[in-house]
Amino acid sequence: HVKGLNAKLTHQQHHFPGKVLATTHVHLDEHLCAEMIMVKGRGEDIRSLAGRLGREKGVLHAKLAAGTTGSDLL
Repeated sequence: HVKGLNAKLTHQQHHFPGKVLATTHVHLDEHLCAEMIMVKGRGEDIRSLAGRLGREKGVLHAKLAAGTTGSDLL
């Protein structure tokens, strides 16, 4: 754990009001946690948020997995 990392991640999310739908924090072992963040919005905004989160000291791995509701495909 990096001291204050959870607060920093939450602070970054607050820069994107209405985009973060849910977060999940999982303890993998005594030293490692995983944080999953579900978001909704324009791709540009989501990529910006993902980049900001991934640059925080203590984040070991960050990956953006994009999807769609499919409504724009009809």
